[in-house]
Amino acid sequence: MKLIGTVLWWDVRDQNGIIKDLEGRKFYVDVSVLESHMLSRMKSGAVVCFEQNPMVKDALCAHRVSPANAREKTKLAKEFENRRQLSFFE
Repeated sequence: MKLIGTVLWWDVRDQNGIIKDLEGRKFYVDVSVLESHMLSRMKSGAVVCFEQNPMVKDALCAHRVSPANAREKTKLAKEFENRRQLSFFE
């Protein structure tokens, strides 16, 4: 299943980082699961699409990471705004 999230941080030297999905879950990501053109785009705040790696059972790990298109970025922005409004009323 395709997920959308933002890169929380990316370590250029170690070539790994963390992606946070819409539900707030944090996924480990490293250079081995990036599409070839993604390496230059991996930086904090980048919006990406990815899948949960089915081979890793003990942790949340990203798999098949790619840049988000305009529609996916809009979906992420709307979801963030909805959650912000809901938390205002709690």
